[in-house]
Amino acid sequence: MNGSKKRNGIIIVLLALVLVVWGLVIAGWVKNFTGGVSLFERGSDDALKSQIIDKHSPFEPPVQTPSPQEPDETAPIVTPMQTPAPQELDASGIWDMTFHRYYSYENEGSWESIGMEEIFLWMEIYSGKQFECDIMPYEGTINGESYADSLAIEPQLHTGEVVGNMLRLYLDLDNFYLDPALEVSDTIQPDYIEIPITAENGRPSGTYDFTWVVVVDDYNLQSRVTIELKKR
Repeated sequence: MNGSKKRNGIIIVLLALVLVVWGLVIAGWVKNFTGGVSLFERGSDDALKSQIIDKHSPFEPPVQTPSPQEPDETAPIVTPMQTPAPQELDASGIWDMTFHRYYSYENEGSWESIGMEEIFLWMEIYSGKQFECDIMPYEGTINGESYADSLAIEPQLHTGEVVGNMLRLYLDLDNFYLDPALEVSDTIQPDYIEIPITAENGRPSGTYDFTWVVVVDDYNLQSRVTIELKKR
């Protein structure tokens, strides 16, 4: 009786050991299995990504980059709008000219007028971009008093040129309107004076305005010249 109980106890212990061993084996297999699944899912991202990039699903064809469109030969060609070049001035013909000279001297920081000269002339410009012209005075005053006897009695030949809408006359501003027989000292050397020409009511016209100062006997003397042109 006692031997039977002892044998039964041994069998129960062996069964318990077998269950423990099988439990450990099963636990190890489950761990290895889950580890294998984890390694598959979380393995090398680069390898999986390269496989995804290189192999497309049969249900989703790879996206193709469209080829550049060729120009439609039938479409009209649009050219940028061009601004027409401005027309060059035609200066040939007869112009009316008005010449003014204003004299003043400096006194205690301000300018005081000492005289004004006014000359009326006509000018005929002959055709050409670089031209000759005749200038003829017919009336002149100094401080309102006539001095026609000092004016040229014949047209005086001068030169000039047209640059775009600019009229450039080669003149001295002291005696181009005086009688050539008169002796004029200390004259301004001839140079090009530039007169921009605009059209007002279809009539070309322009104005020149220049001022300079000289020192004479410790006095500042100012001379201002204006020329007004209007084409007939």
